[in-house]
Amino acid sequence: MNDKAMYRGFSPEKQAEHEAWLIAHLGGDVRARIEQAKTAIKGWSTADFDGHLAEGERIETALAQALTDGLPANSAAVGELIQRLHSWVGNSWNDPPDRKGFIGLAKLYQEHPEFRARYESRAPGLTDYLAKAMTAFAERKLA
Repeated sequence: MNDKAMYRGFSPEKQAEHEAWLIAHLGGDVRARIEQAKTAIKGWSTADFDGHLAEGERIETALAQALTDGLPANSAAVGELIQRLHSWVGNSWNDPPDRKGFIGLAKLYQEHPEFRARYESRAPGLTDYLAKAMTAFAERKLA
């Protein structure tokens, strides 16, 4: 898949901005992980990519519904959704995140204004709910 298809919906400049933010805030081997993920995704077909995006949409919709329904962030039902999210992220990154990485991603969602706005537009409070659920899952299930 070419870069235009992979990053449709936002500009290469916006992608570069997101990557710079990640590197500045998370440091470590983030740059290498970004390149690893880009390399893996370039091998996907458009159908693979569309299916991946659709699964992400289903997960986010289900998490927003769980919040609306009042399910605790550390409940078994939400944990199943977070397991799917963890697998989805692992597919995106070409490597499942470990405990530290998944908790770091949860913090990213809380701290980055664009991610916060995205999740809050789905359901008020979803960003913090998601971060709490991801952290609970990571502490229970990830090494």
